[in-house]
Amino acid sequence: MHRYDLRQRRADVVTSGVRFFEISANGEKTLTARADRWSIETLRPMAPAAGAGPGGPGAAPAGPGGGNQGGAGGAGVLATENIEVRSDPRAEWKQMYHDAWRIQREFFYDPDLHGLDLKASIKKYEPYLDAVMSRRDLSYVFADMMGEITVGHLGVGGGDVPETRTIQTGLLGADYRIDNGRYRFGRVYDGENWNPDLRAPLTQPGVNVQEGEYLLAVNGRELRAVDNVYSLFEATAGKNVRLRRRPQCPTAAGPRNLVGGGPFASEGAACPNPPRGTEKTTRAVRSNRPPPPGAVVGR
Repeated sequence: MHRYDLRQRRADVVTSGVRFFEISANGEKTLTARADRWSIETLRPMAPAAGAGPGGPGAAPAGPGGGNQGGAGGAGVLATENIEVRSDPRAEWKQMYHDAWRIQREFFYDPDLHGLDLKASIKKYEPYLDAVMSRRDLSYVFADMMGEITVGHLGVGGGDVPETRTIQTGLLGADYRIDNGRYRFGRVYDGENWNPDLRAPLTQPGVNVQEGEYLLAVNGRELRAVDNVYSLFEATAGKNVRLRRRPQCPTAAGPRNLVGGGPFASEGAACPNPPRGTEKTTRAVRSNRPPPPGAVVGR
């Protein structure tokens, strides 16, 4: 936090490491935030130009502790971690609903609101408040009702909207088709493996999945035509996945045989008299995150 004295025509550093501050109306104190710690500090005067005090020649800027923090005792630090506020969201949403209309009534450039019957609109949308379950729902109502004014550049946003955790689905860069009650690789995209953002997981060295092969299981979970293939790739973006695949005959009757598949052998229903290696277990496949717009892989 810097300040400049117009009379002395020089500046100094009041404190550092600040992400927010507010100065009191009389200019004597500051409300300061460093990370999650808030404090009220006395605004120290700027040292004379010829002095050696804070802000003077040769003086070092104030450290992260600030100007008058009260030393190691932390005087002035607010115990915000113990603050609790009880709220009634529905009462708040009702007030916000009427405030939104009031703000348009008081500050819209056209007192006639483009011919909108304000009282009728308030009555029309107010019943929707009973069904509002979140701040996002309220914003949806706001967007609809503000649209009644029919004016550009009137938007709705903000509010206490909780952050939603998203789960990325891994994409292999392939098209699928269904035969014999199983998924098959209809097309395998080769991408641009020299480009980290456009690589194709199924054509990485040592993987070599071929078009027409059946995809039987993902990470040990059996995959059949009644399943959504993408459900088996939830939360796998950027991670290694294990694919069990076979060139042909996934539903043929026959004994269960242990067949070769690299360092991890897999046991599954094999074709009658299958040659070794007809069922393959691929471990070194890394599901892509959704690619940039226009990319071929990850469809």
